[in-house]
Amino acid sequence: MGHGPCPCKFRLSISGQSTPATVTEPNGNETTFTGTINFSAEQCFTGEPMCNPAVNNFTITFEDNGNIINFTQGKRGTIACIDNAVATLIDGTAQASGNILDGEFTVDFSYSINPLTNVASIVITATGEDNTVFQTTFTAPVSPQTFIGDCNSDYTELAVPVPIPDGVSNLPPFVYFDVNNQFTAAQRQRIKDAISGSMLAWATHMDQKWNRGTNNGISRLASCANTYATQNFQPVWYHGPLITNGLEATNLAMDQFTQLIRDNGFRLAPPAKIDYQIPSPVTSSTIRGETGFNQNRVPLSFIINPTQLDPGNINSITLTGSMFHAWLHRAGFQDPKTTSYFISEAPMCVMRGNQPKSNIPDPVLYQFFD
Repeated sequence: MGHGPCPCKFRLSISGQSTPATVTEPNGNETTFTGTINFSAEQCFTGEPMCNPAVNNFTITFEDNGNIINFTQGKRGTIACIDNAVATLIDGTAQASGNILDGEFTVDFSYSINPLTNVASIVITATGEDNTVFQTTFTAPVSPQTFIGDCNSDYTELAVPVPIPDGVSNLPPFVYFDVNNQFTAAQRQRIKDAISGSMLAWATHMDQKWNRGTNNGISRLASCANTYATQNFQPVWYHGPLITNGLEATNLAMDQFTQLIRDNGFRLAPPAKIDYQIPSPVTSSTIRGETGFNQNRVPLSFIINPTQLDPGNINSITLTGSMFHAWLHRAGFQDPKTTSYFISEAPMCVMRGNQPKSNIPDPVLYQFFD
């Protein structure tokens, strides 16, 4: 115990968190304390796309009105990481000190992030050589320094379920994205939500256009885009009959979304990369997708500004509109990203729930388009 391999890496830190803790003696007697815990663990961590086995430490300190329990010189046994959100260590070793425990203990812990709240659930169990057991379970905010990820890659795959609309067959169950490991678990969840929201807009359009099997309906998205879009109706790869209105442009764009989803989900296109980049000025970019010049096998790759994903910066429907705009770029549509152009009007319709324009100026919405 104490010197296991590095299948992944993590860096965890909690400071000054209130929690109860229980010490169970070998005879079964239990004592419960309520105090403050500090917890840090670095296992195999390095900022490079690799693992460093020499990084091998964890520390736990707990205090309750002068009752002190410390675990220091912590060394790993077996570690594991799941989806950049869960880190576990079992059969680690540490030296207990303070006025309650002493000697060598075997330590297990798990650290699980809820990406919707950016709060971690932590369970720590330490067992002494005489079978004395220390245990605590608590929650804590995820610190900005927290990292959980793979050793051999800058990216971790994200699978997003594909909705199945009426009238569309031969769809994959998931689309897949290699997401840069610099994104936090909460930021990954927001990316996933924006992708899901964009596919929901696509699926809803298809349902309404299919119109219970007639394939002659007009979706609310198409109607909205038809009202406001007057320019740039055709993707760059298109060589068919001239498209002259937002209705036709929306139908074509959503058919191309179907192609993008199939090529991605069936692994026909190159892997889709989602890269991490903080621009200057920091709010000058949200989600950037380059214009796709081909109809087939276009990777759904994007560059995302992580600061725009943080709480309080952009709400969910605005972020979905930004993602939808980026998908339109990958579908072959071009800027300008301003009033009357299809590549702006369609995602602004998504942002408004396909409602008519009101007192919100267009620049307030299209500022989030790249």
